[in-house]
Amino acid sequence: MKIQSMRDWQQHPVNPEEKPWFAGVADIVGKENMLAGFADRLAYGRDRWPQGMFRYKFGHLPGYLPMLAVQPGTVEEVQGVMRLMHAHRQAVIPFGAGSGVLGGAVPLSPDMVTIDMKRLNKVLAIDEVSRLATVQGGMNGERFEAHLNSLRYTAGHLPQSLNMSTVAGWAACRGAGQASGRYGKIEDIVVGMKVVLPDGELLDIRPAPRRAVGPGLMELFMGSEGVFGIIVELTLRIWEYPEKEEFLGYGFPDYVSGLDALRRIMQSGMRPPVTRLYDAPESAPRIAGYPDYNALPCLCMIGFAGDPDFVALEKQKTLRIVEACGGGRCSDEPVHVWVKGRFFSLTAEKNARGWLMDTLEIAAHWSIMPEVYEAMRAAALSVDPEAHVGAHWSHTYTDGACLYITFGVDGTDEEAALAKQGAMWSAITRACHENGGSMSHHHGVGYMRGRWMAEEWGQAGFAILQGVKNAIDPRHIMNPGKMGLK
Repeated sequence: MKIQSMRDWQQHPVNPEEKPWFAGVADIVGKENMLAGFADRLAYGRDRWPQGMFRYKFGHLPGYLPMLAVQPGTVEEVQGVMRLMHAHRQAVIPFGAGSGVLGGAVPLSPDMVTIDMKRLNKVLAIDEVSRLATVQGGMNGERFEAHLNSLRYTAGHLPQSLNMSTVAGWAACRGAGQASGRYGKIEDIVVGMKVVLPDGELLDIRPAPRRAVGPGLMELFMGSEGVFGIIVELTLRIWEYPEKEEFLGYGFPDYVSGLDALRRIMQSGMRPPVTRLYDAPESAPRIAGYPDYNALPCLCMIGFAGDPDFVALEKQKTLRIVEACGGGRCSDEPVHVWVKGRFFSLTAEKNARGWLMDTLEIAAHWSIMPEVYEAMRAAALSVDPEAHVGAHWSHTYTDGACLYITFGVDGTDEEAALAKQGAMWSAITRACHENGGSMSHHHGVGYMRGRWMAEEWGQAGFAILQGVKNAIDPRHIMNPGKMGLK
């Protein structure tokens, strides 16, 4: 990926008004909704990709700036813009709120247009009988959840990026919220959607509780990250806002006993919304000053929610399982600290203090999880023995869990830090695949993981994905170069 100085870009602006589609787009969305100033383009030239934010810190770009950002205000305007883009073979990048962490919204060439969806930001309908909400794709996640809360409902999808992500972005990146233990990932919550295809056609996947009418079309767009189309509307399951919510702290002598407890909890039929287990390096700063964790140095946070009687029963059964696995109840204060800051980004803060911090989340079955963890941690430290490498398990299921690795290197030298970061990504991903894990649980693929898609799916599977892309987007105008696809 070519890196250019910000000053160079400011001195050599792109003039989108020379493009043959410009006047037509202006007629559709209004020229006031076409942003071509340097500051505007700078805002759309990155997402929350740690490498991109790190580049900005040194006055560089992670890729290119878009020549223009277009902000349609209706589904019909999105369709009209895409018809013009398709006719003129103009590459576009769908953009929600830019919360992705893998470069999925970064332009890979200077001749690209960003389609910003945030003006499509309304809740369209609430079906209180079927417990469904229909919402436009550009709706901010925090505002959507607040609207539901005012009606005493919840979407059940509470990612760390809640206040800086959109509902369509959740689906486009196949995300997971912090309460996934109870409500599932986003693919378990969305039951219908509308998608504007590359040629401007509107695909309406009507909501249904279940279907047996051939392969699921919605699966093509869940996790597609804008390479197949633009998600403009979604219908999601919603739930009653929990009558009682409680977050408790537990400690374990080691991470293996903690994993055993979480597995037993999920396989017992309980569904606590939040289960978070930290290894010793990640636990240490969180439990410092709380002596009851001295003999149980691996912190585990479990959140319970729902009917008070159910909460009481789940707490009772959980403690029995925890104690059977060698753990015990400890101070809740570290848990309260996490709850207070659960929607804040920690990576940006650490990068500002002289580190290059990054995260990488994978999925693996319980039977191989310790081997996957040990191999990935060893792989990271083989690149830089002085690096910070820690982990936690933040989403658990009956058959496995999400392992979330945090790693950081000295960020005082831009190129040296980026070289180490890239080498760590390669080593950790290789260790994940070699030991039977899946390389992404909820962050998606973006640009960063595209090179390993054939390893993840096999050559035959990857060829199918590219074939689908060729069929839906034969002119390859939708976010080209992302997910390893043309």
